[in-house]
Amino acid sequence: HRATMLFRAERYCEFLEEMKGMPPQTASDPDLQLLRALAHLNRHEVREAEAISGGLVAQQSMNATAHYVLALCREHAKDFAGAIDHDRIAIYLDSTFAMPHMHLALIAHRRGDHYTARRAFEEAILLLARESESRLLMFSGGFSREALRKLCRRKLQAMGAA
Repeated sequence: HRATMLFRAERYCEFLEEMKGMPPQTASDPDLQLLRALAHLNRHEVREAEAISGGLVAQQSMNATAHYVLALCREHAKDFAGAIDHDRIAIYLDSTFAMPHMHLALIAHRRGDHYTARRAFEEAILLLARESESRLLMFSGGFSREALRKLCRRKLQAMGAA
């Protein structure tokens, strides 16, 4: 619907306005709430994004995507250990979800943990090939599946692993 189209077009301010006009039962949909959190995060409104995704985790502790959004929030807050923890929880809850593997790899690489980075980049490359279109649209930041896989390969090559 219109809200999703606004999000995909990266019109986050309009998306958030559209969300305000929705009936509560529609707006409370967990996927729409995750989009709302991501819209706030893309607007650098980390507290709002974390409150929304944290609320989802409180309601649905097994929601891998909410944990992943919390990982992104923690990274924005420069809490890299917290980001890694939430990435690992997301991976534990849904081992086929490529984005937390990639996010974990990027943080580990920046922190000099090349062992973790290599393993996570390799896993992300494999999983990105099979990642659902809807999750890619939601979490890829506008990058294509192949662009994300190329990024992972380049990082591996830079570490001398591929």
